[in-house]
Amino acid sequence: MVKVEVTGVLLDKTNNTPILLLEDEGKRRLFIAVGLFEAQSILFALQNIKVERPLTHDLIKMLIEEFGGKPLRIEIVDIRDNIYFAQLIIQFNGRLKSISCRPSDGVAIALRCAIPVFVHKDIMRRCSVKKGSLSISKGKGEERPIGIREV
Repeated sequence: MVKVEVTGVLLDKTNNTPILLLEDEGKRRLFIAVGLFEAQSILFALQNIKVERPLTHDLIKMLIEEFGGKPLRIEIVDIRDNIYFAQLIIQFNGRLKSISCRPSDGVAIALRCAIPVFVHKDIMRRCSVKKGSLSISKGKGEERPIGIREV
């Protein structure tokens, strides 16, 4: 497994799809298409925006903790037909539980729980790109992925 950082949410201008951006120590980038509501939830967590009422991912965090669970990590474990699969690893009563989830939901929960995100090394090898390899310079040394802009 490769530990990654959630570095942002981008918007693919060709089809208005939010894209989750993950990086491993700044060397490789992994782009994962996510839903609009999940992208918003991830951005709220990244920007430390507090809402009056809990969002779904806040509720999930509260439920896990209320029932004695301790979230440990998110693992992006597979890709089939261009769909990524993830697992939320939780400790309950000293036992590890692996709960299937979408990567976007897992990341939104991970950010709220301050737990790490990991990607299977084979997925990083096959699906990630070197930092800067899909981008063009916009002047002043600024890099932006082609066809994608930051939200």
